[in-house]
Amino acid sequence: MTTNGYTIQPQTLRTAASGLTDAGDRLSQEWSSLLSTVQGMGAPWGGDDIGMLIGTSYTAIQEQANESFTGAAEDMTAFAEKLTAVADNYEKAEQQMVGEVTSVSAALNG
Repeated sequence: MTTNGYTIQPQTLRTAASGLTDAGDRLSQEWSSLLSTVQGMGAPWGGDDIGMLIGTSYTAIQEQANESFTGAAEDMTAFAEKLTAVADNYEKAEQQMVGEVTSVSAALNG
C-alpha cells in the first residue's frame, strides 16, 4: 500500500517486529545471565568500610541498570506488538478498499 509517497509492506513490518522481539528476548537473557554470574561471586568487595561503600554503590547501580535493561526489553516487545498491529491494520484497510473499489466498479459497469 502506498500512502503519502511511501510504501507500506506489512511483511516488512512483521519482520521488523520479529527482530525487535528477538532483541528484547536476547537483552533479557543476557542481563539475567550477567546477574546470575555476579550474584554467584557473592560480595567480592569485602566487608570492611571501603568494601561496604563499594557494595552499597554497586547495589544502587545494579538496581538502576536492572530497571533500565528490563524496561528496554519490555519496550522492545511492546514496540514489536505495535508494529504487528500496524501491519494487520494496513492489510485490513487495503482489503476493505479493494472490496469497496470492486463494488463501485461492478455498480458502474453492471
